[in-house]
Amino acid sequence: MKKNYTSTIIAILCIGVFTKSYSQDANFKTDAQLAGVQSEVSSLGQMYQPKPEDASRMLPPQGYAFPACDSDSTLFSGGNSYNGNMFNVVALNNISVTSFDVNCAASGSFSVYYKTGSFVGFESSSAGWTLLSTSNVVSTGSFHPSHLNLSNSLALLTGDTVAFYIFSSVSVTYSNGPSPTCLDSVYSSNADLKILIGYGNAVNWGLFFTPRIWNGTIYYCATIAGVNELPENKNIKVYPNPVSNYATLSIPQSLGSNNVTIKVSDVFGKIVMEFSEIAFGSVQLDCRKFATGMYYYAVYSDGFLKAKGKFIKQ
Repeated sequence: MKKNYTSTIIAILCIGVFTKSYSQDANFKTDAQLAGVQSEVSSLGQMYQPKPEDASRMLPPQGYAFPACDSDSTLFSGGNSYNGNMFNVVALNNISVTSFDVNCAASGSFSVYYKTGSFVGFESSSAGWTLLSTSNVVSTGSFHPSHLNLSNSLALLTGDTVAFYIFSSVSVTYSNGPSPTCLDSVYSSNADLKILIGYGNAVNWGLFFTPRIWNGTIYYCATIAGVNELPENKNIKVYPNPVSNYATLSIPQSLGSNNVTIKVSDVFGKIVMEFSEIAFGSVQLDCRKFATGMYYYAVYSDGFLKAKGKFIKQ
């Protein structure tokens, strides 16, 4: 696990101290209770007393395994609860998200949605969101990581901001943010990604509360070497971008060959379109049957990768 930079700087910049957000009085109610949901939350709003093992981010019990190359965690201290969270992730390198840990008191089915760009402005509507995975989670108990497998990985390129909406019909535990000004501030980061402060949510784009800190871990791998290390070639363009039906990909002569191959893949790495042995000029991409979301293209010349880029199907 790469070093995590959850810092006290947030407490200064956001005009608050995180420990204050967990202190409660006799009138404290969780987000779920405020929303009128009384079941499965009776103990989740109580003050959690950190244990010594918190220093190691409450590592999973012996025999617990997960498919990943690296990870970054927020916290598992709880303090509040409802059905899930919306939060943004900023990729600092090219990565592929493979799974999550969540903080939940009971086992149940979890859905993971994502969208390109921030969730802000899309809190109450499914427009722009894509279902990434639905899977059952076996709870290891409140304040402990329970693993959430993904049926598909999700690729993030350097500089991408991607929003996640993780929710369940069971109660999901998370933490209060220190101040309303902290929404979308960085809570945790390492060399590959940043996890930002977001919302606590109901299921299916229902009520939301802010700011809230998702309790969990993101597991990921660096994506395929070669494609990731190339900068985008500004001479190779896809237009219009975003695209509704057809797009044009321009190919400059500067590639130095008449034997050009183009591969287009979705966020899961599946090749959805390929052109071989084409010359310079332009290629029309028929995107009418593409699902809404982000797509990536790679341009090869004489078998060597020369450029990459991305476009959005709307």
